[in-house]
Amino acid sequence: MFKSFDLKNDISTRINYLYENVYVYSQSFTDDNYVRKFNNASYYHLSNSLTGYLGYFQTIYDTTPVTSPTANALADISYGMSTGSTNYSNTVVQQQEKNNIYKLFASALLGSPTRQFSWAGTIYSDLFFITLKRNVFKDFMRANHVTMWLSASYEGPVSTLTASNDCATSIAEEYAGNFGAIYSCSSGEAMGLCFYDAGVIALKTSSFYGNYFSGSWSMPNLLTGSTIDCIVDGVRNHIRLLNVHPATKVHSTVYKCICLDKEFNYSSNPTYTDDNGRIRVTSGSLGMIEQEVRTYITSIGIYDDLDNLLLAAKTSVPILKTPGTSLIFSVRSDY
Repeated sequence: MFKSFDLKNDISTRINYLYENVYVYSQSFTDDNYVRKFNNASYYHLSNSLTGYLGYFQTIYDTTPVTSPTANALADISYGMSTGSTNYSNTVVQQQEKNNIYKLFASALLGSPTRQFSWAGTIYSDLFFITLKRNVFKDFMRANHVTMWLSASYEGPVSTLTASNDCATSIAEEYAGNFGAIYSCSSGEAMGLCFYDAGVIALKTSSFYGNYFSGSWSMPNLLTGSTIDCIVDGVRNHIRLLNVHPATKVHSTVYKCICLDKEFNYSSNPTYTDDNGRIRVTSGSLGMIEQEVRTYITSIGIYDDLDNLLLAAKTSVPILKTPGTSLIFSVRSDY
């Protein structure tokens, strides 16, 4: 037997959020054995003229990918600059490739390769891009729950800068979804952007100047005179910890299946009738007329307008249904 839903009253939808607390293992950034480097074959739109330069992005893993078949990719790291950068005209190594990477992320996150990243009126022309894998950030990163520890030393946290978006007061929306700023917890300076729905953290290179990243590791010279591969090597060795809260979005639809007293009192099971087509009743020793018909509901199917089965729900035990009873079943579909 089929019955149509009252679309206004019998079907309801809601969205549930499942939050997790995941730490992207810090050793993955600093240990070269946890890293794989990829050349321009992975970026088909990039120029092949500089054949001697490899490594337009690096992928970090939770263990060494060379020796462990169960290694999980955690994030990709790359660097890009726009033509408006003060370093662009001075760049002698991979100038076009660095600009193409900036345009790649601008297209994916801002909706156009000609747009520039900015926050509170400040344009970010040079950015390190950390792209988390889907298995890490799930459907989106939880807003105001991203923390990074950046060290000035390769060997140990001689001085550590904590960058977080816990103090973010506003969240904006762009082509790729919600995003907000990530700040220095000591100075309050905006250090970059977090694109929560895309799983991308964009750190501005000027955040690495000054007291924390000075001395022999000169950032401007590194950006203009080194390959992307060398730049990423330097940056990831200063990332001591990355903490994000991934979230999973669960869409739930609840169907209210109403069986009134005069409905669903017949079974298509061939044993339900005898050879003469009469219903076999088993409700006691009364006469045929006085005996009550009974059925047992074991499954419910949800069909579309063309009678295609969309989903089926099973009861844990057969549910008795008689002409004297009405039943209501709630069927929930999650995706």
